[in-house]
Amino acid sequence: KSGLYWVGIPPIYRVYDRTMKFVKALSDGTYEKRADPKTDFLLTGTAYQYALLFSEAEDKDKLPLSGQMTMTAMIINPYKALFLVNDWFEALVSRVLPRVREYISQYTYDELINSPDVDLDTHVFEMLGMVGLNGKPSILSILEDQYGIRLLALQTVNIDPPKDYREATLRQFNAIQNAKAE
Repeated sequence: KSGLYWVGIPPIYRVYDRTMKFVKALSDGTYEKRADPKTDFLLTGTAYQYALLFSEAEDKDKLPLSGQMTMTAMIINPYKALFLVNDWFEALVSRVLPRVREYISQYTYDELINSPDVDLDTHVFEMLGMVGLNGKPSILSILEDQYGIRLLALQTVNIDPPKDYREATLRQFNAIQNAKAE
């Protein structure tokens, strides 16, 4: 609501501030780790893009993969986000990241990047919305009800194999091309 409000009882008053730590997804597909000290506001009702970084997520063949996703989320209850959880961004990441790892472990790297039936974004978001065993609430419900965070979308930015794997596939590709040329 707009208007003028008293904050506390003068002279015993102050505006609550905190250090906000998060990873911001940038428009060029990169990310930026941020720590904004003395933040005295919280964007509520505004969708914001946060980066979800993962590393050493093993695929079906135990190949460790690293990558980045963009999470579009908004704070719908600032009281819960600030006071009922120690770090709301970490709570968001700690609920979403295990589902990303679980999904990646079901497929090979080639399936993840080439198969039209494998859709990391959509399928992980569906997993987050599924009711758990014995009627336990879904991750999306927990985020909203307990932390005051609404997750709106997930989007994969990149999935990368280890450097030596990439070099080996490049050598194989070059050998095939050289054989064709000869």
